[in-house]
Amino acid sequence: MSILNRLLLLSIAATLTGCAVTSHPQYEKTYFKANVSDAQVQEVIKQFKSSGLGSADVAKDTIGRLMLTGEYKNENEVEQALAILEKAVGVGNYATVRPQKIKVLRWEIEAGKEFEKYIKALGAKYKMAVSVESDGSDKQINVTNIGLDGAEQFAFGADEPTAKAQEFYKQLAAEWKASTKYLSGSKKILIVGHTDDVGDTRYNMNLSERRARAIGKIFANAGFPSTNLYYQGAGEVLPIASNETSDGRAKNRRVEIAELSDAEALRLYETSRRAPVALYRYEGKRTAQTSSNSVVKSTPHAKSTSKIESKENSSNPSSIPVAPVAIENVPPRAYTSIDFGGVPYTPQRATLNIAKDDNKKSAFSFFSHAHAHDINSLSDCTKDRPRSIGAIKMLDTGVPQNRRPTDYVQGIDGRTWYGTTNNNAIVLDYVYVLRENGESPVPPKMKAYEKYNNNPNQKPTIETVPSVNSYLVGNGVLYRVFPPESTGLKCMDILLPVKGQGRSDQGLIVYNRKSGTYVADYKPQASY
Repeated sequence: MSILNRLLLLSIAATLTGCAVTSHPQYEKTYFKANVSDAQVQEVIKQFKSSGLGSADVAKDTIGRLMLTGEYKNENEVEQALAILEKAVGVGNYATVRPQKIKVLRWEIEAGKEFEKYIKALGAKYKMAVSVESDGSDKQINVTNIGLDGAEQFAFGADEPTAKAQEFYKQLAAEWKASTKYLSGSKKILIVGHTDDVGDTRYNMNLSERRARAIGKIFANAGFPSTNLYYQGAGEVLPIASNETSDGRAKNRRVEIAELSDAEALRLYETSRRAPVALYRYEGKRTAQTSSNSVVKSTPHAKSTSKIESKENSSNPSSIPVAPVAIENVPPRAYTSIDFGGVPYTPQRATLNIAKDDNKKSAFSFFSHAHAHDINSLSDCTKDRPRSIGAIKMLDTGVPQNRRPTDYVQGIDGRTWYGTTNNNAIVLDYVYVLRENGESPVPPKMKAYEKYNNNPNQKPTIETVPSVNSYLVGNGVLYRVFPPESTGLKCMDILLPVKGQGRSDQGLIVYNRKSGTYVADYKPQASY
C-alpha cells in the first residue's frame, strides 16, 4: 500500500472517529452544555435596565450559553453589556458574538470624528462660527449668520447666500457627501434657518425658510438625493442665546444642519425639540426695539436710516432697532361689543396657576431641555406674542412631511373645544398639540357667539383663524390663543389636560372694551 493511500485511510479513520465522538449523546452535556438558570437571566436583564441598556436583551444559544440580542446604540453599549454578562454568569457561560442590531458601528464613530475635524478646519478657514454636536451617527451643526471674516452670509433681506458663503457651503456639502458615501442611503439631511426675535414673526419665519431652501439646493447640487433633503424656517422660535443683547441676537441668526439616520429619526428630531421659553423676551422689552405703532410695523423691513443701526443687526431685516415705545402707552386699536363679564385687567388676574415642567429627557443628547418651558416671564399672555415656525418640507416637492395620529396629545388631536362665559360661547375647532414638545403645528378655527341661544343656525359674532403658542407645563398644556387685533380680543390662555377627562379647570380671556381691558374666565371642554 502506498504512503498516499495509508495517509488517506488514516484521515478517513480520524474523521469517522471524530464523528462518533461528537455525535455521542453525552458529549455536549459533558463538555459544552452551559448551566445558566432563569434567575440569572432575569438578573442580567435587570442589570441591563439599571445601566441604561433598556433595549438590550439575551437569549440562549444551542449549547445553553447566553448571547446578546436586542438593540444597541453603539459598540460601547455592546462592550458594556458583555461586561455585565461575564460578571453575572462567568466566563464560558456566555458567547462573545456581536448582536445584529447595533445602530452605530465603531468605524462610523471614528469617521464622524474625522468629519468634525474637517468642519472645524473649514470654519476656521472662512472665519465662520461653527459648532458641531453629535449623538452616535446623528449630528447637528450650527453655522452662525455672522461669519466670513465679519461679513454676513446673506445680504440685507436676501434669501440667496453671498458668493463667499456659497463657497463655504459648497465645500461643506462636497465633504459631507464624500463622508456619507459608504453609509445607509436612508440618511436624511435637514437644513433649518433661524432668526432673532426682532421684527415681524411671520416675516422672520418665511425669510429663514427661503434661506434654508437655498442652502438645501447647494447640497442637492453636491449629489445628495433631493428626496433625502429637507428644509425648515424656524424663525425666532428656537433661540440658542438671549435676544437681550446684540451678541445673543447674532448667535440666534444661524443655519442649522442635521444629519439623521432615517425618516423615523427625522420625525423624532422635530418632535423632540422644545422651545427654550426662558430665552424669550416679553413684549415690554421687545417693543424697546420695534413698536406696534411704528412705521416698521406696516413696512417691517424697509431699510433703516437710523444712526443707531448696528452692524450685526443689519444682516437680518428682522433686527432693525427703532425708537422705543412703552406698550402700556399704546391705546387699544379695537374693542369687542361682547361683554364676557370680566373684571379689570391686572397681571395677577391674567396669570394661570402653571406648574413647572419636569423637562423630560430628549431623544437626542444635543437637545438641552434645561429650563425649556420655564414661562415665568411670559405667564401673562399679554406679555407674549405669537411666534411662527414653518413645517419641515421635502426639498424636491416643498410638501410638509406627514404626521401620525400618535404624534399628538390624546384629546388634543384635532378635537373641538367649547365653553361659555357670561352666556357667550367660544368654540375652537381643530385643536392640535404635539405630544413630545407641546408645539401646535395647526392653527384652530375660532368662533365667538354673543348671547348664545343653542340655535344651530345662529351666526357667530366673531369668526377667525387665530395664531397659537402652546407650551408643555407641569400640569398640562398651556394653549395660548392670539386672535387678530381687529376682533378686540387680546389673547386667551387655556390649561388643557393631558390626562383624565377633556375639560379645562383653568382658562381666561383678555379683551378690550371701550372702558378698558378686562379678564374673564373661560374653561372649555372637548367634544367626543
